[in-house]
Amino acid sequence: MSGAVHRNVDGMAFGVEGPLRARPNNGWFDWVALTLSRSIRFDDDGVPYPGDYDQPFSLTVIAAKEVPKGWRFSGRFRLTSGHPVTPLYGAYEVESDWWEGYQGELNSERFPLFRQLDLRIDKTWTAKRARWTLYGDVYNVTNTRNFLLATYTPNFAELVPIIWIPIIPTFGLEVSF
Repeated sequence: MSGAVHRNVDGMAFGVEGPLRARPNNGWFDWVALTLSRSIRFDDDGVPYPGDYDQPFSLTVIAAKEVPKGWRFSGRFRLTSGHPVTPLYGAYEVESDWWEGYQGELNSERFPLFRQLDLRIDKTWTAKRARWTLYGDVYNVTNTRNFLLATYTPNFAELVPIIWIPIIPTFGLEVSF
């Protein structure tokens, strides 16, 4: 994210999404969505640059399989373009014995691609006038180190990522009345 404060920013956003859902076949349910979009801002001189949340593409693929005894396995894969980031450059100030950071062009670089694979197993049944779902989820199965935010080393020589979620297993029981 740029981190710069702009009070009166002009811009525009546009995009298109194309979902595709397959008919259930042999217990499989499949769904794919591709989104193409742009978010553009204009600086004080009217020069365009990517908005903080500009995401030129996003692909989501979901698959689920019904298996015997009421169990269901499912997964979701997401692949998106990385968010824009404004680079910082360091310069050593001799008089103050300090590294000073200088901002590069607004949002002129991007974080790497965001990739995440999530898996789930669940079983649903009805008992005592309630619907019960026992589930196990594992988020970010591949433990991909996706950038959430970033900071810099003290001399601004290297971008230091703040990483999105690691592998997170969750288990639970949902009850609906």
